[in-house]
Amino acid sequence: MVDVAVKYCGGCNCSYDRVAMVGELREQFPAVNFRNAEGGDESDPDLVLVICGCPSVCAAHSHLDAKHGKIFTASAKDFAAVREKLEEIASGTM
Repeated sequence: MVDVAVKYCGGCNCSYDRVAMVGELREQFPAVNFRNAEGGDESDPDLVLVICGCPSVCAAHSHLDAKHGKIFTASAKDFAAVREKLEEIASGTM
């Protein structure tokens, strides 16, 4: 199972529904464990997903590490790259 830690920005200037987009990912990737990056689980996830609502991409993330790095979103269109990355990790082609 792929383990993804999700970090949200503060939401002060959102241009799209960030939670709904992650909900879509949950539906599309049922074998992926999406968890809160700040939830107390100290194990390194496979991926850190930093969900920002605007181009500022201001969410604090320097303290978060993952086996396959971090991927950032600043708009709904950025989720295509997230889907691609999840498919790569899940298929083991990384």
